[in-house]
Amino acid sequence: MANAGPLQGDPSATFQAAGSCASQTAQVKSSSRTTLRCGGHRTPQAGSGTAHPLVLEVADLCVEALIDRHPERHCWVDERAIVGQVGAVSPQPGVRRLQNSWLPPSHGWAVLTPRAQRLLADVMLLLNLADRGQDNSERARRLSRASRAELPPCLTIDRSAMRVTLSRRQAHDVQPGSTCIDDCPFRLCPLPPKGDELPYQMDEAFCAHQIDLVGRWFRSPGRADWQAVNREDLRTFWREMSERMAPAWRK
Repeated sequence: MANAGPLQGDPSATFQAAGSCASQTAQVKSSSRTTLRCGGHRTPQAGSGTAHPLVLEVADLCVEALIDRHPERHCWVDERAIVGQVGAVSPQPGVRRLQNSWLPPSHGWAVLTPRAQRLLADVMLLLNLADRGQDNSERARRLSRASRAELPPCLTIDRSAMRVTLSRRQAHDVQPGSTCIDDCPFRLCPLPPKGDELPYQMDEAFCAHQIDLVGRWFRSPGRADWQAVNREDLRTFWREMSERMAPAWRK
């Protein structure tokens, strides 16, 4: 297989004809990982112990957006806004040229690729665990505990700690951190009890679609790189989340 030529200095320039599309994609990703700067330092590499898995995922999705020139499939501006609507984007180039924004107002979660949807879902869960409560000092402490280079085990290996079905009565004496897996340094679980509005609302259809994204064992990939959760447990979690987010008149 022929090697792809060097990356173009002009972003509007096209790749040289040599090489395959796959090799060019890998080349762009490799270049983005080694040339981006963050605070004067190289971007943290996977496995270095300093790179947050969600940040690395965002970086890869940004590269994908640059490669296929469809940022609406990989990026969003506001988590609350995009989860609240299914969305639609015209595939017609003529319509897209008339838009004055990369991400039009009609942008919604269904436009995103499955990979981006999985990322969005876990970003929302982490925000609901950490960025909540009326006490600003307590919220600041939770956000500080969540500001680590790794994800909490409730997102990576065991989602039962979030206690999606916990009622207000059951949660009367339950404080953040009380249902965490042993030795978890984050101390964020459980989620607010049922009946309390999540600070970052998650649409019922969005949660239900996460079940489809998990798929079955023979359908791959069904999980994000950081998700070591059993597939059946992951489907159960999102089914419970979908039921929780259903409108009151249907419960």
